[in-house]
Amino acid sequence: MICFTIALRGKASTNHWDDVVRDFNNTLHSIFNQTCDEFHVFVGCNEIPELWEKYDRNRLHFIEVNTPVPKTWQEKCRDRSWKLLNCAKAIRDRFGELSVQGGVFVFPVDADDYVNCHIAAYVKAHPEANGFKSKSGYKWIKNRKIMVITPYYGGSMNIMKMYLDELPEGLPDISLCFDEKTSAELGAKYPIKWFDIEVEGKFAALGRRLDRLPFRSTIYVLGTGENISEKDPKNKRVDKKRIQPVAFLRRINPFDKKLLTARIKREFGILE
Repeated sequence: MICFTIALRGKASTNHWDDVVRDFNNTLHSIFNQTCDEFHVFVGCNEIPELWEKYDRNRLHFIEVNTPVPKTWQEKCRDRSWKLLNCAKAIRDRFGELSVQGGVFVFPVDADDYVNCHIAAYVKAHPEANGFKSKSGYKWIKNRKIMVITPYYGGSMNIMKMYLDELPEGLPDISLCFDEKTSAELGAKYPIKWFDIEVEGKFAALGRRLDRLPFRSTIYVLGTGENISEKDPKNKRVDKKRIQPVAFLRRINPFDKKLLTARIKREFGILE
């Protein structure tokens, strides 16, 4: 069993709620485009958005939380991780028995990305794995005809097998979860709160290496105006003089470009 989890920003924290709802619906359509129906979707949110399609509500679960409106970049990151924690708790409540027997696969997906239609089937065929990760994915600015092949970009990259003690039974008061100390403690205990780029190394340190998927798992969508990663204040400290030649080489390198074909649209459930 694989559970896709999504942390959806609240309306009050967005610049253009209609755009967020559109991107979320595209992501949801992509997930439900799976070739195997043995999956569930858990969405942590402040309010349930308008859905553009009818979905199997036995497999789509909204977990509404009353979080304060995040203002800083760090508060937005904590808001995301708090909602993912609530999703993890809901997974334990529903699939606790499975997590004891053999673990439950959990795939945190950003609310504006697209995922490959073969993920659920591949996970079902390899229940003994500790988890999965793509060797690469695609970066895509919406409405462009060309994508860029990338080894890593955003959050939708790690499929983790979690056991009962890695899924929270209860959560502390929400005011504490936005406290730096409590957030760090929860982050150390529960894999769903680990930084995306740390997951593979931490699983390896536990003796649980992630397997490589034989296909690209994710299309990372850029330029929506609501990407938390693109607003990371650390990005402002990058040495522009040092990075410009690298960016130029990437622009002229024909080997990391990929045409957005009809086949890729079908594979990732892209409607537009």
